Amino acid sequence: MKTRTKLVWTGVSALALAGAAIAICSCAVVRGCWHYHLIRSGMRKAKQLDKAHMDVYGNVPVVHLYGSPEEMGEQYGALLRQPLRSLATCIELFMPDEKKKRAARFAETLEKNLPDDARAELKAIAKASGVPYETVVAANVTPNILCTALAVWDKATPDGALILGRNSDYPAFGLEKVLGLIVVYHPDEGNPVVSVNYLGMIGCTTGINSEGVAFGNLLSLNAKNRDTNENGLPVQLHLRRVAHRACNADELARGLLALEHAAPMNVVVADEKRALVVELAGNGGETRTSEKGILAVSNHFLSQALASYPSRCARYDSLMRSAEGNFGGHDVEKMKEALFAAKIEGWNLHSVIFEPAKKCLHVSMNRQPASAGPYATFGVDALIADAKEGNVLLPHP
Repeated sequence: MKTRTKLVWTGVSALALAGAAIAICSCAVVRGCWHYHLIRSGMRKAKQLDKAHMDVYGNVPVVHLYGSPEEMGEQYGALLRQPLRSLATCIELFMPDEKKKRAARFAETLEKNLPDDARAELKAIAKASGVPYETVVAANVTPNILCTALAVWDKATPDGALILGRNSDYPAFGLEKVLGLIVVYHPDEGNPVVSVNYLGMIGCTTGINSEGVAFGNLLSLNAKNRDTNENGLPVQLHLRRVAHRACNADELARGLLALEHAAPMNVVVADEKRALVVELAGNGGETRTSEKGILAVSNHFLSQALASYPSRCARYDSLMRSAEGNFGGHDVEKMKEALFAAKIEGWNLHSVIFEPAKKCLHVSMNRQPASAGPYATFGVDALIADAKEGNVLLPHP
């Protein structure tokens, strides 16, 4: 009888613990759903803060920031205070512990390498939003993005004009439809930059500056040395700084090659004349282009000096098939088809197509997959001039 009673009570205790675990999990899910709603609603409402402001075009938020890095950080944190706080809560609730620990290690290791202006900008975001500084830093130094890009120009396109298409693919832990935004940086000094990015990040994963220099970064998986360079910074932070100074693709490439990078990366760079891929090791790297007017890139180095093994991937091959199969007629619509075919299922967060000569970009975000469209077309000059809505969105057949 005692044994049976003990077994009964043991079973009851197990059920009670299981019930408690389910209740805790359910509570986390409810909180997560509420904060998801707060991110979504906060990213879909126009806001004004003195000269800085956020407009919304369909499901594409566009944030305009002005002044010094510190001033722009303060504006960012104030305009996006609730979405930033809710994003921090969702990360705490749902990001796996090992990933959170890894992000914290990255933040602690690389924070010391931040330039003073970047540190001031991040601290201003933290102060204005109420999100801990360490969390803001981690969000800016951790992401490694698996992407694809294709540039076609010269005889590859109907009119010879360059077209650059780019997929950004990354696991977003259920937040795929709420994290994307465009940030237009209007600095006191340097080129204005239009950045297609994610909530909380001050660097540029995808962008174009006022000179018509477009770019995007892509993680390399086959680098000879994939260890973190503790003296470097993530390439998206470097891209923002260099884009504020570069007047053409060559200048941007040279600027990146002169810096130290935390992780091996590819960067595609284009102006109205040609495109380049910069293969960046921790310190230094190589540049490649194409005389044929077709340049594809995914998540591998092609340089024998930088790669640990020769590699391409199915997404790279898909882009090359599109460019070669449509040679002479690879227009914007063909680029949309190419990006859709090269997406990573479930991870495709934004797709962007640049036409540097026309100073325009076609953007699809906050839908899954982003490359399925529809795309909104923005005029770069109109964004930089902070024009009214009717002049910012351009008609495109």
